[in-house]
Amino acid sequence: MGIDPGTRLRELETLVLRQDPSLAAPAANGHRRIRQRLDNLPAGLTPLVGRESELGDICSLYRSEGCRLVTVTGPGGTGKTRLAMAAAAKLGQRMADGVGWVNLAPLTQPQQVAGAIAETLGLADQAGEDPLTSASRFLRTRRLLLVLDNFEHLEEAWPVVLDMLTAAPELRILTTSRRCLGLRAEYEYELAPLALPPLDPPLPPSELRDVPAVNLLLTRGRAVRPHFDVDRGNAGVLSRLCHRLDGLPLAIELAAAQLRQRSETELLADLEFSLAALPAAFRDLPDRQRTLTATIAWSYNMLGMAERLLFDQLGVFAGDPTVTAVCAIGGARGDSGPVLKDMPAEDVLAALARHSLLRRYTDPTGQGRVSMLHSIREFARERLFLLDDPAQVRRRHAEYYLGMAERMAPQLWGSGQVEAFRLLHSDAPDLRTALLWATGSGGSTDVALRLLGSLWHYWELTGDVAEQHRIAVALMEEVADAAPSVLAPALSGTATLCWMVGRYDQAAHFHRRALQAFQSAGNGAGMAWTIMCLATQAAQQDDSLTAHRLATEASQLPQASPRTRVAVLIILGLLAFYSGDNARALALCRECVELARPLGDRALLGNALVNFADALEQAGDYDAAEQSLYEALGTALEFGAQGYVVAFLESLAGVYTDQHRIEEAIRVLGAAAAYRTDRALPLAEAERRRIEAMIDKARAEAGPIRFGLSWAAGTAMTLAQAVQEVQRGRHQRGVNSAADQSEHPEPTNQESAINPAPW
Repeated sequence: MGIDPGTRLRELETLVLRQDPSLAAPAANGHRRIRQRLDNLPAGLTPLVGRESELGDICSLYRSEGCRLVTVTGPGGTGKTRLAMAAAAKLGQRMADGVGWVNLAPLTQPQQVAGAIAETLGLADQAGEDPLTSASRFLRTRRLLLVLDNFEHLEEAWPVVLDMLTAAPELRILTTSRRCLGLRAEYEYELAPLALPPLDPPLPPSELRDVPAVNLLLTRGRAVRPHFDVDRGNAGVLSRLCHRLDGLPLAIELAAAQLRQRSETELLADLEFSLAALPAAFRDLPDRQRTLTATIAWSYNMLGMAERLLFDQLGVFAGDPTVTAVCAIGGARGDSGPVLKDMPAEDVLAALARHSLLRRYTDPTGQGRVSMLHSIREFARERLFLLDDPAQVRRRHAEYYLGMAERMAPQLWGSGQVEAFRLLHSDAPDLRTALLWATGSGGSTDVALRLLGSLWHYWELTGDVAEQHRIAVALMEEVADAAPSVLAPALSGTATLCWMVGRYDQAAHFHRRALQAFQSAGNGAGMAWTIMCLATQAAQQDDSLTAHRLATEASQLPQASPRTRVAVLIILGLLAFYSGDNARALALCRECVELARPLGDRALLGNALVNFADALEQAGDYDAAEQSLYEALGTALEFGAQGYVVAFLESLAGVYTDQHRIEEAIRVLGAAAAYRTDRALPLAEAERRRIEAMIDKARAEAGPIRFGLSWAAGTAMTLAQAVQEVQRGRHQRGVNSAADQSEHPEPTNQESAINPAPW
């Protein structure tokens, strides 16, 4: 007729010629013939374990108004594909036209994505037509879920997803990727590793089995060891194993496969050294998932140059650094200009987070931090040593954490103690790494001495000093020449660490060297502190005459700090206590508490309260003693000073014994003894005799069987469990602490201005 057919007529002609199923004629009963459902969803080869909550979350997203595209993101090995399969199976029940599964992993070019989708939809034989056009037309009238698995290396194919969503209003798309697509219609679901069990206090086996990471380890472990289960003997090992594997499903499955020839204890020992000890275990996994290293390398190879450089430098960190630390170390200037020339470190961090190679979060103090899985951190560490200047990165790292330690060290003695302790504790792995570098080959003696001089009191508060003691002694024995102002604090700290591990002669030797160094530096406050420390050692070794003489000498030095003066009073109170002069001990200990409060040093106040409680106990006032000990315990728990908690618990056990609460006392003493044994923290002679007298008294009252059972129960507890038991007993009995019984005024401005540091 000479009239050109319109667009819709030409499309209809194409559909007729192709015999498209959408043109099916009505059946005899007048209804349109039912279209064949698409269902090429692969069957899961292993059960989905520990992801019930996540499965429900993803399905509920599609019930949100307007949600048609969900991308499951997360690091390699978190189980994105397996979760997507389960979600597709559940969602597909509500999709009239079924589910289409598209595996994008084998593709190498974004241009191949549309063709792969068309092939999944059964449209691959339509020669000459654009695959995206045919796929969009096919989907236009269909209610179907399309799953695009492993999208991360083809992100430039995002227009394909957008065009299909625009053309087909009833289409739902689920993608998996290590980074999101960046579309407005996209709902991102970040898949975290499996939930982990607490380590302290540990869960009983019956509860441990229900923890997702442990559940998967048991499930996959039974594939190679049919009767594999958790019990009291291996519960701790399995918990630590799951933590070492970061709760990463792929890592857990690879580890479980090794249980065929290794015990869980042997496996944990191997993995503590390196996660690379996990070999390939499954032939049916794609190459990029055969090992953890291959999985991470797949993501690493998609990074740009600036992203790779900062990622490599992140290998210098041992813990979760602050964003400030990363920018300072990774964004520093090298000999040839800025390390990151193209973009700021902050922007590169954001890019690495989008690739699921790290996670950014805000810690309880409000600081932004960067977290990496153990396996990814190990990969970064290996990359670090392939850089041109790994030594420079390590030096920058050590110098940064030295600066932080020197800023925080003075605050550990006063009202800023809790915040300073928590900050140092958050960065403890990197402070340790800095010290190991400084004391190692190619390190810096000056940095090592300054770190030791700044951090020894933090280590003292933690109570975990065995490694630091060895490092400090080796360093002090090698130092031939150093500035007295740098050497003196390091020597004083080394002496304290020696005392804590029971090397009393060694401690006295280093204190005497510290006294000489403080004198050479003209630091009278440091001299007074050191003399006081020597007096403390003499008192605890029953040399009361020397202790009294040195304590008096320290207090008479005009430069002695307020803290040193309180410590001198504590010594005099102890001497009165050990000599049996109850009235003088009680008066001195009460004065110590009153003088310690304004300084804001919770550790000092805790010690003063414990000595006061011991004097009250000796005077027969057990209730007041118990209240003072609860306050002392509270001061230590406020900032996690485990090194002080154990001593406070031992004194509390003495009060329990006097109150005839024998089983409670024995369990607390057992837990304290186990803690000291594990950490090689012996008691000083006078304290050892006091604790032994408590134990003998408790054994005599309880009898051998009752004592043995209670002692075994106590030694099986962690220190945290012992504290929990003490707190439960306190609340059940309605006992308040001394702080609850009376109001203590806040320090005045003048008191707050007092410098509580020893020098």
